[in-house]
Amino acid sequence: MTETRPTKALKLHPEAEQIPPMLPDEWRAFRDDIAERGIQVPIEIMPDWTILDGRHRWRAAQELGLEEVPVRVVNSPDPIAYMTKAAVLRRHLTTGQRAALAVLY
Repeated sequence: MTETRPTKALKLHPEAEQIPPMLPDEWRAFRDDIAERGIQVPIEIMPDWTILDGRHRWRAAQELGLEEVPVRVVNSPDPIAYMTKAAVLRRHLTTGQRAALAVLY
């Protein structure tokens, strides 16, 4: 079920930086798309409002001044595995980045 949360109330998971960020050109196109169409896929958060999947959507929302963002609350017994698996499935990661994350997972 999709809900909304105040953008400023969400927080990154401490291990989020293990996931490689988008490249600058990808980031600009992604942010521009959110500026035009809004966030199309809810940010996945834990019950304590920690982001598991969607840190780039959250960052774009912050930069664009969006007050609220769509979220989906998930209860994962292993948040790090959840984040890693979601990242491995992302298309913006290189083969090497996917392999490195797969080792973590």
